[in-house]
Amino acid sequence: MASLSKARTWIKYLSIFLFFSFFIFPQKAKSVVDPEIILWKTNDYATFINSAFQGVLGRAPHQQEFIAWMELSIASKKNKADLFWKLVGSTEYRSRFGHLKKEYYVYWDTERKETDYGVTLCHCYYSSKHDYVFMPTLQYLGIPSPTGPFNFGVGAAVRNMYAAFDKNTCTLYNCGYRGEGSGDLSSAGNSYEDCLKKYCPGCENSITLLGISTFPECNTCMEQYKAEIESCQNGQVTANVVNNLVSDPYFASFGMSQSKWLHGNQYWGNSGYNQSIAQRVDLPGGSRPSDDITTALMIQNYSDRGPQVYGTTMQKIPVAKGKTYKISLWAAAENLASHSGLLISVDAQWKVRPIRLNQGSYGWTEYRGEFTANSNYVHLRILSEDRGKVFLTGITLSEDYNY
Repeated sequence: MASLSKARTWIKYLSIFLFFSFFIFPQKAKSVVDPEIILWKTNDYATFINSAFQGVLGRAPHQQEFIAWMELSIASKKNKADLFWKLVGSTEYRSRFGHLKKEYYVYWDTERKETDYGVTLCHCYYSSKHDYVFMPTLQYLGIPSPTGPFNFGVGAAVRNMYAAFDKNTCTLYNCGYRGEGSGDLSSAGNSYEDCLKKYCPGCENSITLLGISTFPECNTCMEQYKAEIESCQNGQVTANVVNNLVSDPYFASFGMSQSKWLHGNQYWGNSGYNQSIAQRVDLPGGSRPSDDITTALMIQNYSDRGPQVYGTTMQKIPVAKGKTYKISLWAAAENLASHSGLLISVDAQWKVRPIRLNQGSYGWTEYRGEFTANSNYVHLRILSEDRGKVFLTGITLSEDYNY
């Protein structure tokens, strides 16, 4: 008993030390509720506790809260899940967020993953408003959890938790929001109005795209569709809608785990002696190609053109072989050293290059191109081959875009 008492005393003092260390050495954390900042994979339980409080309640834990949870001391899956569900069920959380609709479920899907040893299968996770009553619960993860429905934020956190605890999770673990059931928002036939009515009923008759951007249910809808407002009378929208095949066309998630832009296992890769960097940037008002575009990819290349010297990233997109596709993007440049210093290729051999940027310095300029798919996949590749700074955003790839 004496040894047990000493152990508890030691844990208590250690907890106090760790608690105050968060304030002596401030941690980078957002001051708003954000499920994406919960560090499910960390082995440091103190770090997880802090991230869970920040992610669920938008604040750091109080001293007594921190000490109470640190007495568990082990960063196991069960302890992490227990803390998360206690916070979600707390009076504080329910008083602030209890009014949010609980209509999302979390499921997994199987995808093919290419490795050096061939093709293997892995899991990705997604949220849906449809209740698949026949789907198995994920007890094999060792974390019995409520099956839902959840509000949008809790659903996103549960998706990330499952993905973190699953040994067979894909590198790109987020399958994306799939609306009602398995319906794919990128499927043909949906209009801008259909998108609003189905995924954001409160947004019906909105007169601008910016109006629906604050609704998380519309995020995928916003990315998969490029809508040009043609007219607006009495609050009724007439829009020309494009089915955009590009994931993350504005690079909002570039550099994050859910990003579809990759070069091997990196978000941006360099070849030869090339020295270049790429990162997502926020576009301030007055510096955007249009008001609803708020993010872009900034590429800075410090190297001169040379054989096999480049920086690059890409995403692989399923298409129909033999069909004609059109591609467009917005670009701005600062001292781009040569014509085609940055270009877009669309085939596995990097030979089909429908877009080549002009040399020099210029503001936002729309580039357009066209090509015929020579396989069942487009390898949409951004290729930086010469010195200069370039900003890219709004990449659109579609079969039905009428210029």
